[in-house]
Amino acid sequence: MAKEIPISTSEMTSFDEMSDPYAKVLANNDAQGLQKIYENNPDALFKQINACRDTIFHIAAYNGRHESLQVLLKMVPQSRKRELMKMKNSFGNTILHEVATTTNVRAADLLIRELLVLHENDIRQREDILGARNKLGETPLFRAAEYSNKTMVVYLAREIERAGNLRSHYKRNDGTSILHIAVIGQHFETAIWFLKKDFQLATYKDKNGKTSLHVLAGMSSAFKSSSPTQGILKGAFYNCLHGGACHEDETDELPLNLQSIDLEQGRSSKGLEESELCKGIF
Repeated sequence: MAKEIPISTSEMTSFDEMSDPYAKVLANNDAQGLQKIYENNPDALFKQINACRDTIFHIAAYNGRHESLQVLLKMVPQSRKRELMKMKNSFGNTILHEVATTTNVRAADLLIRELLVLHENDIRQREDILGARNKLGETPLFRAAEYSNKTMVVYLAREIERAGNLRSHYKRNDGTSILHIAVIGQHFETAIWFLKKDFQLATYKDKNGKTSLHVLAGMSSAFKSSSPTQGILKGAFYNCLHGGACHEDETDELPLNLQSIDLEQGRSSKGLEESELCKGIF
């Protein structure tokens, strides 16, 4: 059962008053409309504007609105960019958590390039932001494995490895591993990539003592392929996991324009999350 979020009458009135103009401009992907709303009131960029306590950045990131994010970021003072990147909604998600659930790597790259420029004395803060955990203990990388595709996962993993330890992202609070979640979401291209990266993930057990192989064996739907390509990926993952033979033509190279011809479409397992109740109207 979803946890009820207490909202006062005054807060709800404020959210209702603000949602209509934001809904229109974001639904139409109207970046210039957003600029008109915020250019004379930049402090409003940091306001939480719905019942899930999202900022306008959370909503634009969740919907993968690259152009909108680009326009909004230009209005953020340099001195407040780190503050923006650390802001969390009621689920503990940062802006990076939200964009990680999309397949828009360009939007993720924009946020990191604008807000996480790497300086020699800056590595710890960068690691903290990339490794921020929501209330479930999920990092942005973990959410990408759950909802996005391999291209987003590879991109975030590379950014993490520039300043931190990838293994610290492998588990959330309930013991579910990043490989478990990729399998549960049937993101097998992502799962194969993780196994090639660190085969020790195959030994990780969830709170019920099950490895990813056990989880896969119990998923009859995983072998009822919706397409020949998915069937090949599922079979390849099973062989990789069971025998350690990962011979798929996998590459860590990202497309130059960050637009992937990824076999995984992303969010295929995404049901109606609590957060979607807030962001769906946008």
